[in-house]
Amino acid sequence: MIRDKAWALAAVLFVSACNSPVRNDSGETVSAEQEKATESFKNSLSRAFSQEISQEMLKSSGGLGDAGRSMILIACDMSDKPGGGLFLSEMSGEQREACSIWAMAARALGKDERNAVIGADIDGDISIEPLWQGEAKSKGRNLPAVLLEAKLNIVNPTDGFRGQVCVRKFSIIDNEFNIERNAMALSCASEDSATIGAVMNQAGVVDIPQEYGSAPKADEPSESISSTDNGADSVAENASVDENGSAQTQTSAQKQAAHDKAAADNKLSTQGITAAWNAIETSTRADILPQQRAWIKSKDANCSVEAASASLDQTEQETARLKCDTEANRSRIEWLKQYLPR
Repeated sequence: MIRDKAWALAAVLFVSACNSPVRNDSGETVSAEQEKATESFKNSLSRAFSQEISQEMLKSSGGLGDAGRSMILIACDMSDKPGGGLFLSEMSGEQREACSIWAMAARALGKDERNAVIGADIDGDISIEPLWQGEAKSKGRNLPAVLLEAKLNIVNPTDGFRGQVCVRKFSIIDNEFNIERNAMALSCASEDSATIGAVMNQAGVVDIPQEYGSAPKADEPSESISSTDNGADSVAENASVDENGSAQTQTSAQKQAAHDKAAADNKLSTQGITAAWNAIETSTRADILPQQRAWIKSKDANCSVEAASASLDQTEQETARLKCDTEANRSRIEWLKQYLPR
């Protein structure tokens, strides 16, 4: 009987130890769920920034250099958007995971640096900090959920790139089945904070932090609603603050006006590049045709990536794509001038 009591006591102590907080490298107390999610996140980042997964993805895209990497990022950038999983459905689990991490890391980089995340290696340690911990509803149960932020230095010798990237991860920990549910990579960019709120809302998080786009309390005025002179309410679809601190709003009409101007400018640039191309002698055009086709593919891929990174609004995305295309066309016209008859 004494032996049975001893075994029972040992079992209680073991269970208590499994459920008790642990300490990280800095001596801070963290929950077992947070520790589990952190370790899983580190492993995911290590796989994503490995030559093995990069080579797999480049091979599947045809290995088209910068154009191929841009096309990969276009698909990857859909990972946190509604229906985005359809773009990644043919990839393996590890490839989808790496794809999402690349896209989220690339969003904070300049357009000339984004491709460097594919084929990059981790330089040094990965720093992961908890941003939020709470509960989410999953399968009819309330489960612990965490939001983590990882900062890591990456290096890509081929691109001559060395810099820091940031990726966030939302995860629900299901200890009963030893699995992470709804785990996904997210952007650290401030303009993407509302996406985190949407992910939390979809996962059943009730108390969503205000900084991630939670709804204002009943006794607080909504920042996105203003009264017009006739008493009707109008909703600002996009808000920003100018250098003097004054709130600026962009309505649907303003977005459409910006889009129409971008479309008109793009039409002119397209006419210009067509005229320049047709003015080149036929034999010369035949010689540079492969270069021109490669340039068009690269332009389309880069502008699609830039558009996806510009906004979640479809009109603003298309406006950004048109502006990018126009800028590229104008630059290409200057390049084509060297082949014009003198």
